[in-house]
Amino acid sequence: MLFFIGGAILSILYAISNNIWLPYAFHIGWNYIQGISGLNVSGVEGIDGLFKATLSGDKVMTGGNFGIEASVVTIVATCILLIILYLYRINKVCIPYEVATEKKTFTKGTIRW
Repeated sequence: MLFFIGGAILSILYAISNNIWLPYAFHIGWNYIQGISGLNVSGVEGIDGLFKATLSGDKVMTGGNFGIEASVVTIVATCILLIILYLYRINKVCIPYEVATEKKTFTKGTIRW
């Protein structure tokens, strides 16, 4: 479930920006924040960050051995983000890359595409 939501978020970020760098930066930022805080990044343990955070409590709330990414709180938050991005995307006017980069010629007050 978590990887599906993450993939959908990254896909929508690409669709919004029409550029691979926005989802790439989002993914790097997500992992960087987890790594710097000392939390498990996608189930990888033993990452030394600037801070040492420890999660205690129910595995449903903390994500268990996988880390905070698998917690109910993170899944709900990413679902909310997914809905917000989706609503933004369907309401955004998208200009196809070919049209945006096509050379335009101006002749006698008219625009020719």
